[in-house]
Amino acid sequence: MPTPPPEPRVKAPTPVRPPRDSSRTSPWLLALLIVVGIGAVALAVAAYILK
Repeated sequence: MPTPPPEPRVKAPTPVRPPRDSSRTSPWLLALLIVVGIGAVALAVAAYILK
């Protein structure tokens, strides 16, 4: 009994993230970016003043 040919592996499409998921994680990312941006500006101003 010959072995059946292997089934062609169908490539699963990459799951597209629903907009609800991105909107749920967006505020945290936005807040983190704002905090990092404010910190960077504060460091730059402090370095400029102390220079």
